[in-house]
Amino acid sequence: MTKRVYAGSAGAFDERRNTSRVFAVPPDALPNALRILEAGRGQPWYAWIVKRARGEHDHAAARADGSRAACPVQTCTEPLDP
Repeated sequence: MTKRVYAGSAGAFDERRNTSRVFAVPPDALPNALRILEAGRGQPWYAWIVKRARGEHDHAAARADGSRAACPVQTCTEPLDP
């Protein structure tokens, strides 16, 4: 069985992959994103993101519903605290 490879110019629209479609960003996208992040300060999900960026472990992290969240360190193999 032979696999086909499709190659096109950078500006050509390739209907098979839809790689050349460009969508305009709404002008209020950045202010809205910053407003959402500002509102999230102090929330558990925000603290989890900050800890992940810093590489800090948090095995007691919890989700909004009270269930356990994964350790922010992606490569952490330590078991969760009981």
